Amino acid sequence: MSPTLRRWDRDGKLKAIRVGNKKGVGERKYRREDIIKFITKS
Repeated sequence: MSPTLRRWDRDGKLKAIRVGNKKGVGERKYRREDIIKFITKS
């Protein structure tokens, strides 16, 4: 996982879907549509 992706998630620029246990530990996944929209917006 890139620190940049975590930062964008924290800053609300790219929404992550968290998969894992209840304490928030686990994987972050991103919707393809959200990524495409994000990179074409720049």
